Amino acid sequence: MGLAELRVRGLTRLARCLRSLGEITPALEAAVAAHLLALGEDLGVEDRAAALLALVSVQAEAGQVPEARAHADELTALVEGRSDALWAEAMWTAAAVRVRQGDHTGAQHCLDQALERFSSQEDLVLWLRLRLAAGRLHLQKLPADPAQAQHCAEQAEAALTFVGTPALRQDLTALKADLAFATGRYDDARALLGGLAGDEPRMTYRDRVRLEILRQQLLILGGDVSGVDGLRTLAQQAQADANIDLAAEIWRTLADALAPARPAPRA
Repeated sequence: MGLAELRVRGLTRLARCLRSLGEITPALEAAVAAHLLALGEDLGVEDRAAALLALVSVQAEAGQVPEARAHADELTALVEGRSDALWAEAMWTAAAVRVRQGDHTGAQHCLDQALERFSSQEDLVLWLRLRLAAGRLHLQKLPADPAQAQHCAEQAEAALTFVGTPALRQDLTALKADLAFATGRYDDARALLGGLAGDEPRMTYRDRVRLEILRQQLLILGGDVSGVDGLRTLAQQAQADANIDLAAEIWRTLADALAPARPAPRA
């Protein structure tokens, strides 16, 4: 039909779909095309912001973190003054980029704004997903804060009563497994992963890989050296798929798993 708005929306949704499947190179091509077209046609805030949301996410996955940060700053400036779903997603996306830069304080600030200002009455599913994201951030930052992660998980679980879907339930179970691992409850983590194994996966490519990373870590902790090969294979596959950021995360996990335990300090 030749309508710029429809072309941008189609390219944006295609980019997000491809990213969820782990197909980063074509996702990046679609996101860049959507962004350039939205700018060139001087489209409205919603279309430009949606294109930027896709572009930032894909650039971060592709390891183009400086470019993702620049576009994330452009995105947050574009939606400044709002408090709707588009604004909340922008703050969440900006937080994700800061996590990749190691700026957990900045990421927390972005997410906290979304948690405080975005109403569950606006979009309960997004409200729930923001709490799942905050829970993961509390486990990723240094030092980790399992108590806050548990609080976020409990809030998300309460909301599942009203908007429970297989995908959201899997995301919550994955967060609980990460929380169990972080607090040394390895048997609980194994049980939660076992419960997920029988379900049809409803997660994004990245989240499925993260579950597999956790499985391999638990194997290593149990003395099964096949976990080392498992992590190495995951990292090599992520690199081959151009998931540079994910590959780097897996290599770091493998290095930590292979590092000898530090001796206890002398009294």
